[in-house]
Amino acid sequence: MRTIFHVDMDSFFASCEILRRPELKNEPVIIGGKSERGVVSTANYKAREFGVKSAMSIVRAKELCPEGVYLPPDMKYYKSLSLKIMNILNGFADKFEPISIDEAYLDVTDKLDNISPMILAAKIKKEIYNQTKLTCSIGIAHNKSIAKIASDFEKPNGVTYVKYDEARDFLKDMPIRKISGVGKVTEQQLINLGIKLIGDLASKDRQWVIEKLGKSSLRLWLIANALESSDVAPRESSESYSTEKTFDEDIDDKDLIFEYFKKMCRRVSNELKEDKYLAKTISIKIRYDDFETITRAKTLPFHFNDYKTIFDETLFLFDENYDVSRKIRLVGVKCSNLQQSVEKQTKITDFFDL
Repeated sequence: MRTIFHVDMDSFFASCEILRRPELKNEPVIIGGKSERGVVSTANYKAREFGVKSAMSIVRAKELCPEGVYLPPDMKYYKSLSLKIMNILNGFADKFEPISIDEAYLDVTDKLDNISPMILAAKIKKEIYNQTKLTCSIGIAHNKSIAKIASDFEKPNGVTYVKYDEARDFLKDMPIRKISGVGKVTEQQLINLGIKLIGDLASKDRQWVIEKLGKSSLRLWLIANALESSDVAPRESSESYSTEKTFDEDIDDKDLIFEYFKKMCRRVSNELKEDKYLAKTISIKIRYDDFETITRAKTLPFHFNDYKTIFDETLFLFDENYDVSRKIRLVGVKCSNLQQSVEKQTKITDFFDL
């Protein structure tokens, strides 16, 4: 039986800022866009007491928490701390999979010959705190999906260990949206079928779920039944190259949007070339004036880093998915699924764009 850790740093960006400005320790700290039209990236737990959440508009956050400390993100600083943390985690793992700047999966199965999972988790937390003065929460389970849900169970600075024979009971009373990948649309589809809790989905026949929701829903059914078994997959690079633009005013002028896409695609292309990477997947983000956000991606049969391919595929995705009756607040472009374009030594710093 495998043992998987999901390690998630606690309100990472805000915690990094408090680390270098200790006087903010007891203040509500909100990290977000520089303009009034930006969105909240991270809010510390003090700010969350006022109802401030990630992806909320800065304007709304200031309505809820006018006395908060609002700071623009400093990604170079955050990534320097993340690099230390990921190096620590890599040292504790048999297999290591960073999935973002502040979270990672660890397969620690072979590390547990003479130590319990809880003791190993305590060692990891202690080492991270000793080297960075930052806290994390850890979920422990026999698979990745339950470990991820568990890491959020006792935040901040907690550890939750879900044993194999307790996994289904742990999940059954949780809302279905707790499953990673269940957004508003999928949640509503499930609710329409009478599925509100993870246990509701687990109790359904596997074939019934596929017939009602399609083959892709099998993943959700497996997670609900504690049967998901994807590997912790070491990655050569978890990088993606991306850029976004929040407009000063909501717009529906496609020609103007295309002009912004030109600049964004050229920037991403230049960064890929500078760092000697090729991408295979391109994604776009569209945020409408009511804050509904959609992302769409396309994986090509070849690798690329040239401007023309990035721009052409961006426009294709946009044309296929844009609702012309609505105004747009933000657009974004991302290239991922990377491959080195020349011989280059792989090292832990390849996970970060420092």
